[in-house]
Amino acid sequence: NVTVVSGATTGLLALSYAARLLRSARCAALLCGAAEEFSTQRSWLTSRLRHGEAADPLGEGCAMFLLELAPHARRHGRRGLATVLATRFVSHSGSGGAREAMAHCATDALASAGVTPDQVRLVATSDIEGTPGKEEQAALADVLPPEAVTGTGWEILETRRLLGNTATAAGAFQLVAVLAAAQDRPAHDGTVALVTSLDPTGDAGWAVLRIHPEGR
Repeated sequence: NVTVVSGATTGLLALSYAARLLRSARCAALLCGAAEEFSTQRSWLTSRLRHGEAADPLGEGCAMFLLELAPHARRHGRRGLATVLATRFVSHSGSGGAREAMAHCATDALASAGVTPDQVRLVATSDIEGTPGKEEQAALADVLPPEAVTGTGWEILETRRLLGNTATAAGAFQLVAVLAAAQDRPAHDGTVALVTSLDPTGDAGWAVLRIHPEGR
């Protein structure tokens, strides 16, 4: 039983930690996810971190995932929705190097996953407003072909505008959005999804997933 806390990147960090446990044969299956609760204390803290800027409505919720090795899933009659190909994380101080740090992290994640930027078909962004969000979009523009950012021929998923600022649970909800979009659109089967997680404090994470054809 492990608790990981890292702001908005918590969901992807938990996913990365769980994947490492599986790959190192520490277990055959486990549950991981992220949760956030709305509270007076959280509202007070968020309002001060925004320094007077307009803030998104606060949201709360929880998302959990079952991660398991393929043989274990087959023995229990389950079909996987996606494979975690790679995860990468970076911390930066100030906005000066944020774009470069995030772009390098994303490039490293894709290279580690063995895929090229043009193979990415689903992109779930942090959807953060203000300077951090602009830096994230700029980093994506540096890494992916122009059509990935403009949305031509791609699908960009934005959960924050629908759910509000779910903070610690944000990355987990982005993963849910990718899996739901892939299930609703069979054309995405077998393609690559990129999930970006950005915390205004300077932490950023990227996860690369391959959607399984027809959930196999």
